[in-house]
Amino acid sequence: MQRVSRISWNFELRSAVADTFDRYIQLPGENEAGGILLGEIYPDQNLIRVVEATVPTRADRATATTWHRDTDSANKHIHRAWRDSDGRVQYIGEWHTHAQRHPRPSGRDRQTMNELVREPGLVTDWLLLAIIGQRSNYFSKWTTASEERINFQELS
Repeated sequence: MQRVSRISWNFELRSAVADTFDRYIQLPGENEAGGILLGEIYPDQNLIRVVEATVPTRADRATATTWHRDTDSANKHIHRAWRDSDGRVQYIGEWHTHAQRHPRPSGRDRQTMNELVREPGLVTDWLLLAIIGQRSNYFSKWTTASEERINFQELS
């Protein structure tokens, strides 16, 4: 599989993904929730389309200020989505909640994304991060060298 790299991308978010984010908005006293982002990449259109945000599993671990996904269940979901879509849908990032009105990545979030984007076997040289807040969300694209805030166009 060829690695995908681009200077400038357009980002689309399926409405079902936004609905998943809305279902898990973290209120005070609740634990964080999260999952992985799966998407389709169209290099000829400079387009990244997020088509799925997985929901938390029983194997994930969470507290009010941390969320850790279960790697085995996430990997199974990634491989199944890739196989069922004939390779069109792939792992493109992570999402989780913060009990903040306007969230920002924590030091641990930054460390995790810097580790994940260096994982061997990624199809891209970047990953997306979505942090879901109570009034707004934080979206960014991470590379080994930088983090860039991004905006999504929501699709139906």
